[in-house]
Amino acid sequence: MKFDVQLNNGSFTPTSWGSRPSAVTSGIGAVFLCSDIGSSPTLMISNGTYWRPINGIAALVMQSADITTVANATEQIFGTQVTIPGNFLQVGCKLRSWISCSKSSTADTMTVRVRLGTAGTTADAQIVGTSNQATTNVSLGWWAEIHISSATSARKLGNASSLQPYPGVSASAIPATVTIPNISNTLVLSTSSQSSLGTETNTLYGQSIEIIFP
Repeated sequence: MKFDVQLNNGSFTPTSWGSRPSAVTSGIGAVFLCSDIGSSPTLMISNGTYWRPINGIAALVMQSADITTVANATEQIFGTQVTIPGNFLQVGCKLRSWISCSKSSTADTMTVRVRLGTAGTTADAQIVGTSNQATTNVSLGWWAEIHISSATSARKLGNASSLQPYPGVSASAIPATVTIPNISNTLVLSTSSQSSLGTETNTLYGQSIEIIFP
């Protein structure tokens, strides 16, 4: 393995994604420590074409502290937003999102969605969501896998219903791809919540988001 970054007292010198060397010029096996990707610096390796985490997985969010918000009939961002720099995602990557949350026991139905786009708002494309938190369904343990099908499209994998998490069977075909901004742009992955009627107390107990590289 060759190293195209300098060592500082036996450790890698962190480099931002924007200042990264060329993966093509650096060649297969070159590595650098990316300072601004994930919940901690991520060691990246070149495959001769692009940079990928050395273990194939970039952990972007690993939330542990509870986050409590009040949701109403207007969709709002819920939990941690993740900024993904341009050209970090590659075609074939998979985004995985785990969520554990609860709502107050009212007559309202709570909808949780995952969106991906450049705005970082509820205007971004919805990739997947769930609306099965009704009156007596006050807790939710949920995960989704999103496949980057092309530079401008993403698809929810697993259960065909766009309102259900990954596991389970369905009589429907797998969901169609959703158009997203080109992955050469800086993208924002957001989780949102919305109540069908009045206000809900919504607590996010845990959230994990990671990218798996081909």
